Amino acid sequence: DIALFKTAGADGLVFGALTKTGSLALPEMTRLLEAADPLPVTFHRAFDVCREPHKVLEQLVALGVTRLLTSGQAGDALSGAKLLRSLVEQAGDRLTVIAGGGVRASDAAQIVRQTGVTELHFSAQKPVQPSLSPFNFGSPALTDEVAVGAVIRSAS
Repeated sequence: DIALFKTAGADGLVFGALTKTGSLALPEMTRLLEAADPLPVTFHRAFDVCREPHKVLEQLVALGVTRLLTSGQAGDALSGAKLLRSLVEQAGDRLTVIAGGGVRASDAAQIVRQTGVTELHFSAQKPVQPSLSPFNFGSPALTDEVAVGAVIRSAS
């Protein structure tokens, strides 16, 4: 899959692998990162269920992961602000911590202030009229430009 995405012109990849016990799956991550090279890699929210977040962050840095997407191991980024702040401080300029999970325009500025993150991941979708197709491909939606603008203005 990684080779296909690279061939198709992907600018970066998002993935993550943990063991059943919540540790970083080092052999699997090493293999995936080697396949992804030279593309930047974001470790996804699997991080939110790892057992030792500070240890895993150091392992991700050592592996060359460039970004970490996390809610701070909470149901949403605002609730996980304390751990997010700690991770941002620990990572410094070695890795970018992205706050994600339940980010809304109403709390984006507070998340940025409380955590020190410089990047947010959020969903801004508006429903569209479903097609008349007999196939169900999930709820059709488009990016809601108004919601995106609201988050940007709030966090700026």
